[in-house]
Amino acid sequence: MPAIGELFALRFLYPRVQGRATRLEYFVDKAIKEAGFRLATSVNIAAPLLTYEPSVRLLTGNGPQAIDQQTAKLRSTLTGTRGSQRPSAKQLTK
Repeated sequence: MPAIGELFALRFLYPRVQGRATRLEYFVDKAIKEAGFRLATSVNIAAPLLTYEPSVRLLTGNGPQAIDQQTAKLRSTLTGTRGSQRPSAKQLTK
């Protein structure tokens, strides 16, 4: 989640317990940039956004709104590889 989203969550979405920290103030987008990776962003933080980082073979999205896109991409990738095809009934009985 971008820093703006985390700031919003810190202010409005997490429970407050007097005298206790209930959420770490850690901004993932800053850590990604500091690690040397390019950060994919969108003007609308609620819109699904999918990105792939080939150097570490990581497919990721910007939260639950990107799950359908991630699933479709993984399904198309896996069904396109020979090792991911379902075994036939004959293969299962051996």
